[in-house]
Amino acid sequence: MAFRLLPLFLILAITLSCSSDNGDLEAVNQDNNANYFPLAANNTWTYNNVQEADGEDNIESTDVLTVNSTTTISGNSYFNFLQDEVQKGFTTALFANGAVRKENNKLIYNGTLNFEFDGIDPIEIPITDATVYNKTAVAGMQLYELNNTVTQTIMDIPVTISFTIRTEDAGQFESFSVGTEEFTDVIASKVIVNVDISASFDILGTPIAIPILMSQDVINATNYYASDIGFIYSDVVFQYELEDLSQFNIELPIPESATINSTQSITDWNVVLED
Repeated sequence: MAFRLLPLFLILAITLSCSSDNGDLEAVNQDNNANYFPLAANNTWTYNNVQEADGEDNIESTDVLTVNSTTTISGNSYFNFLQDEVQKGFTTALFANGAVRKENNKLIYNGTLNFEFDGIDPIEIPITDATVYNKTAVAGMQLYELNNTVTQTIMDIPVTISFTIRTEDAGQFESFSVGTEEFTDVIASKVIVNVDISASFDILGTPIAIPILMSQDVINATNYYASDIGFIYSDVVFQYELEDLSQFNIELPIPESATINSTQSITDWNVVLED
């Protein structure tokens, strides 16, 4: 799973209007055999991406996701995707930079989560057996959690960066609209990345730990999957706000805050169900 946290320039995919015809999350028959991500070879999905950032013009782009081949990880067979071009959307990048398999009503993901902040060295976090969705789960149920901590030195200042990466069920829908297209039997799940950053400053010869970024959900992505179609829509919010360090007369090479909203909307698909 790869994506870049670039303050004011988070590279995420986006799309246009998306709505559900029922405001409440209604349970779909949990005993059905619905296929929410057909993984036959050469299945292809095309997405329109739209990114909105504070003080910036909207950025539109297109991503194409194609099932390529299988690979074996820890004795399990996973499907991976073509990577002819860099995926610009959050969720398509997630899939293109990893591999997935299905097991017991779940979509399981293996890959690497790559972070890049301005002023911070790139961070790679391996993701193993993360549950992307579980079609028998209920809204709000946690599906996966990973905690990780890395240390870096920024401007000769030791910095500790702590992550909590989790996925959650986001409900089920009898129908869901993406642009002018209406899909039936849809499930949704979230990817949430919480980040906490602290630094050790030398104040009058004494090292003091000072929070730079208090624990915040920096990324909150909701992804939607339609029966017999696959991934159809993503709504991603990336935002953070650093602590006020002015009293310490310290300036870090990281923008003080950022808010970016992005979406991906399916526009075309060529899908065959697995045998």
